Amino acid sequence: MSRSLQIWLKAQGYADSYGMSRSTRSARRSTASETLPPPSITARVAWIAAVGVWIFVVISMISFDPADSPSHVVAVHNSPAANLCGAAGAVIAYWAYNVIGVGTWVILAAIAIWLGIIVTGRSVGHPVVRLVGVLLVAVCVSSLHGLIAPTSGPLAGAHAGLIATLIVGELAARFSTVGTFLFLMAGLAIGATVAADRVVLMLPALIMSCIARIRDFEVPSLSTIRPATAKSTKAAAKAKAKAKTKADKKKKVDPKAPIDLDAGGVGGTESFDPDELDEDVEWVEVGEDDEEDPEYEYEYEYVDEDEEYEDEDDDDAEVEADAEDDEEIPVEPAALTEEELRAKIAKLPLRMGNRAVKVATDEDIPREDNFEGYSFPTIELLADPESNIGDEIEKLVREQARKLEESLQIYGIDGEVASIESGPTVTLYSVQLAPGTKVAKVQSIATDIARSLSATNIRIVPTMAGKTTVGIEVPNLKKEKVRLKELMSGEEAREMILPMFLGKDAAGEPLIVDLTKMPHMLIAGTTGSGKSVCMNSIIMSFLYARRPDELKLVLVDPKMVEMALFKDIPHLMCPVVTEMHRASAILEWAVTKMEERYELLAEAGVRDINSYNKLSWKELAERFDPSTPEEEAKIPRKIPRMVFVVDELADLMMTNKEVESFIV
Repeated sequence: MSRSLQIWLKAQGYADSYGMSRSTRSARRSTASETLPPPSITARVAWIAAVGVWIFVVISMISFDPADSPSHVVAVHNSPAANLCGAAGAVIAYWAYNVIGVGTWVILAAIAIWLGIIVTGRSVGHPVVRLVGVLLVAVCVSSLHGLIAPTSGPLAGAHAGLIATLIVGELAARFSTVGTFLFLMAGLAIGATVAADRVVLMLPALIMSCIARIRDFEVPSLSTIRPATAKSTKAAAKAKAKAKTKADKKKKVDPKAPIDLDAGGVGGTESFDPDELDEDVEWVEVGEDDEEDPEYEYEYEYVDEDEEYEDEDDDDAEVEADAEDDEEIPVEPAALTEEELRAKIAKLPLRMGNRAVKVATDEDIPREDNFEGYSFPTIELLADPESNIGDEIEKLVREQARKLEESLQIYGIDGEVASIESGPTVTLYSVQLAPGTKVAKVQSIATDIARSLSATNIRIVPTMAGKTTVGIEVPNLKKEKVRLKELMSGEEAREMILPMFLGKDAAGEPLIVDLTKMPHMLIAGTTGSGKSVCMNSIIMSFLYARRPDELKLVLVDPKMVEMALFKDIPHLMCPVVTEMHRASAILEWAVTKMEERYELLAEAGVRDINSYNKLSWKELAERFDPSTPEEEAKIPRKIPRMVFVVDELADLMMTNKEVESFIV
């Protein structure tokens, strides 16, 4: 041990224990343990309670489910909680992973070591300082996780924990990735030294000892480590017996030694009889005498010609048997039985979308206060959403998952269903393919898979963000009816100007968009796919969310049946247009109106309609500065938005060529 290290250890109070021998240290520990008073009943009860709390927290962390309350990952939480320790365990695990991250396990490990030290009758010196070291190690471990694998973790949105995300973000902005890694490793080393200095100081010697052991270790040859089989064991026993027989037959004797009459003569045994010697057996002299050396000897070998040829045949047979044992016979994996496959599918994670249906109220709709003389349509006019269909849909999609996995095995694709996401009309099955399996192979049998699942068609999603699985979208055998009343219950449309409640996506989440973010919207699809239903839903969204002074509609319906229901609404700028030439003229007027509004906004010094409508009348008067009452009357107090809904746009463009230029 170096002089500087001894000085530092002495300052810390460890020099005595490091300098003494092993026997002295053990004697001191035994003496100290004899002098320690026995723990009290209160201390024992407290230790048992602490162990119970530790086990409770560990089980809560192990059984953490991101879908349990109060998780931010899903909109609808599990009820009851999937955590083995219930709602309390779910709360503990969520906040531990959300704030600290995987470094929580460092803290739990330190607590376990502390409890183990206490039960042995010893105490921990400087507990507060060591606690700080443990917390520093936990934070550094979580930060390294956030730096190395920022997209993997138990909790989406905070994979490494909020503290680690903040630390990594601040350090990476100043020191880049390499500098951040060095800082975190330094912090990890400092924290480990503060928390367990003796262990850290022993690590270098332990590592050097392990390296020395590995360096001196002799690796056995392949022949000695080859696993023994029944044939090889039998051959080894036979060879051993044969070698023993040859050793008994081959002996070294001294011709000058006295003859043992009871043993049958020179080189004989008790069972040796010279008369029984076969004619084919001969004695061969293999040694030479040295007359100069008085300690010479002769060596005789018993030779049997027939047995010699048999030995050669046995050796050849053993070589062939060993060659057969060395051949690798491919073993096909055993296919799951139907009961095992059903049990496996029943354990798959299933996300049922947004099945917790909430009925909207008038307060949930994003709109301003009604003005005098006008009232919005009541929410009671809309039909209530369906309920109690989740169990039936879950049974159907799990049965489809079983058929899907069977179909993959039938067509020779090594893959299995990893998870299920069920929406109102489509279910997404995530399939994990074996390494080396191409997605093109799955796409080539898409029609066969659809036939096996009794579906009209399926869609293969080759890549999904954040996943290594392949997605297979299959239409549901039982489709859920999406109601407008359910979509209006959320908070998604609060900040939207012209919200459109379109429905739900494949995962069952509400699909609500703002028309002002997409000034031109084209609805396309085959016959019967729901284009008219979509247009009606959009118009109904406007009627429930905006007043007639905020929105003006122009409806073009050449077929005269699609928009006849809206002919009496107060939002219409003109009656429903059913003639093609009038529709073209209205679009031309819309272009002229748009140019006038641009001039109006430029004169008012604003960029868009929202900024104009926020101006008070006093501000408008100052900016336009009207000189006469007629000019003052021409200044609009508010500018309503104008929306044009055109049915059968393709027919309109074929009839009037200029329609395309108006839209552009």
